[in-house]
Amino acid sequence: MKEKPPMSAYDLLVLALIVGNLFFYTTLFAPTKLRVAVLDVGKEGRVVLIKSPGGSVVLVNAGPDASILRALGTEMPPWQRKIDAVLFTETSVTAAAGLPAALERYQIGVLIRPAAQGTRSTEALIRAVGTKHNLKQVIMGPRMSLDLGDKTSISTPSPGGIVISYKKTVLRITKNTPSGAFSSDGETLERVTPY
Repeated sequence: MKEKPPMSAYDLLVLALIVGNLFFYTTLFAPTKLRVAVLDVGKEGRVVLIKSPGGSVVLVNAGPDASILRALGTEMPPWQRKIDAVLFTETSVTAAAGLPAALERYQIGVLIRPAAQGTRSTEALIRAVGTKHNLKQVIMGPRMSLDLGDKTSISTPSPGGIVISYKKTVLRITKNTPSGAFSSDGETLERVTPY
């Protein structure tokens, strides 16, 4: 019986092109949806990762330590290293101390934080880390509102809580919201599994 020859480089290239095309077309023609992930980053920490239908990525808070990297790794593909904004709903250690670790791995566009609300040391950390990495910093009032375009907005009606709106869908997240991922087409909201 004749042995089957090993796969040639040509065969591997054709297979890689087929897989690449399938990935490209499923990504290109996938329906645009809002994706919100409430991520567990330790005993007291919760962060929220928001991916708008238009492609904007916003991280709400950065967690108490480097465990933010593990949490983001469960929700973001390895090749995605850009976060458009980090929005702090409060300036406490449990919300901000993971920022240096996130900046080591991800390119962050802007830091948005409330004016003088937390401890001075935590506010100093955010300012120093932002200055070191040459990040634009925006200081807003305690009740912030951020319009991401594509009919998506984020607001902070109370310290620690956020409201995410997309078309007819409204998702309220508090400190008691369990970790998990949600997706919305603008009409309905459903719980989904991580990527």
